[in-house]
Amino acid sequence: MTTEDDRARVRGYLTSQAEKYGLLELWPRIAAQRLVFLQEIDGLTDAQARWRATPDEWSVLDTTRHLAVWTDGVVAICNALVSDGPMPSLKGGDLGTIEYAGLAEARQALTRASLGVASFMMLDESTFDLTRTHQHGLFGPLNVKAWLLFLRIHDTDHIGQGQSIKQAAGFPAG
Repeated sequence: MTTEDDRARVRGYLTSQAEKYGLLELWPRIAAQRLVFLQEIDGLTDAQARWRATPDEWSVLDTTRHLAVWTDGVVAICNALVSDGPMPSLKGGDLGTIEYAGLAEARQALTRASLGVASFMMLDESTFDLTRTHQHGLFGPLNVKAWLLFLRIHDTDHIGQGQSIKQAAGFPAG
């Protein structure tokens, strides 16, 4: 459960780091967490990736799918923030509509989405209006750089989720 203090701490981190660093300086922080997640799912079988501790909990495949959807969504938000275009909707817990055949396909989607972040981060940030923000459901209004950095926090949460799934009683052997 996230407390108000936790939210304020994370928001402070996101906004201060977004002020302090440029896009190319933020990229290694974002990419490092994404690579940790990709390494966590490396070598899992499809049976392991689809396994759920309970019917209501997510599987590793669900988590991977969610990260791909959210990554694409964050890039869309960032594009809207810098172009003053229509703002897309992004909902917590969104799994999107694409059903992947297996973990390999979901991993490829997540990798493509990650490359979309990398491509966005090569834009000339001197043209960005950093006063323009979009509301995050937990952390309030974030500018484009804070939204990108949010991916690091988001991945950290889901890395822990993936580790918990793999350590749960009944998780299938490889």
